[in-house]
Amino acid sequence: MKQQRRYAIAPSLVRLIRRERPGARVLEGHFPDQPDRRSHVRLEGERCELVLETLQDGAVSGEERTEVSRAQGEILLDVCAGKVSYERIRMDQGEGPIVVVDRYLAPATAAVVRVAFDDAEEARAFVAPHWFGPELAGEEAVEPRALALGARPPLWEGPIADAALDSLLDHLDTRTPRFAGRGRDDAVLSALKRLARSDAPAAQPAAQPAPSAPKAPAPNGSKPQAARPAPAAPPAAPDPGDGAAEDALFEPVEPGRPAKPTNGTAERPS
Repeated sequence: MKQQRRYAIAPSLVRLIRRERPGARVLEGHFPDQPDRRSHVRLEGERCELVLETLQDGAVSGEERTEVSRAQGEILLDVCAGKVSYERIRMDQGEGPIVVVDRYLAPATAAVVRVAFDDAEEARAFVAPHWFGPELAGEEAVEPRALALGARPPLWEGPIADAALDSLLDHLDTRTPRFAGRGRDDAVLSALKRLARSDAPAAQPAAQPAPSAPKAPAPNGSKPQAARPAPAAPPAAPDPGDGAAEDALFEPVEPGRPAKPTNGTAERPS
């Protein structure tokens, strides 16, 4: 049977997490409890669900989800007993238990770390990392339903040790395809990559021999005239540090022009 443990988390650490990990905004509307069941409507993005939970000895023993239209979900929200809005951020690395951070926005502000396990043995063996706050139990455990129906838990403002901050930063640096696949590096890494590309020396273009000028045609009855010398080689490529070397790679080389025929001034035969 699924097990869950809950931990407090400092608000400043939640702000740091939100800068690095995207979250999903969730809106839930909860209806009053019945003796053997309870229900709520849940909106996440464009998806809307009606959730029915079966109760046994005060605990949830089963759950049934039915997808409804957005219009139907908004009608159910209008008649529910209470609503809660929160942001859910996935924090696990794809292995082991599921870890999420819930940041509650309304009707009260709070934050909690939830860890879901496959069984009770896995839950007992779990060792919380340093960036977790104290474990919450009983009435201290912050639940969306309790907030929607009137509970107002205190906001934890505990001290943050260096070990907790280092532990969280190490966790955020461990990127997996689930999070890195969002298609963007962080801004600092992108800036460093651009600097590395601009500092790399540009490749020098290979020296191209200037084409030889063709011999000028001689007038009728005159001796052939010697061809003019080829134009001088272009100046050396500028230093790559000023950015002109890269432009030089795309500059065309102008071929030598043939010499114009003389206007009858060539030496006539005797």
